[in-house]
Amino acid sequence: MKTVLMTAFEPFGGETINPSWEAVRALEGKQISGATIVIRQLPVVFSDVLRVLNQALEEVKPDAILSVGQAGGRSDITVERIGINVDDAPYPGQRRSSAGG
Repeated sequence: MKTVLMTAFEPFGGETINPSWEAVRALEGKQISGATIVIRQLPVVFSDVLRVLNQALEEVKPDAILSVGQAGGRSDITVERIGINVDDAPYPGQRRSSAGG
């Protein structure tokens, strides 16, 4: 059986929930088109996110990965065409080396 790893982020910016995580966590363990869904929550702390993601990749060994995120202000689900991943964020907690955000 194939395995799909789905990731989403923890709440950040003072919010108590992250809609992307709420949507993804409902799929844990589901069987969809012959694939088992495994989920992992990612921290919004730049210095931690790759460690957590790499750990999930080693543990799950997925056949495919689908990463979901929150884009404030959008009213529709959209595919991110261009990801600009710069270690810079408007939320100071995202730069700490410990979890938080």
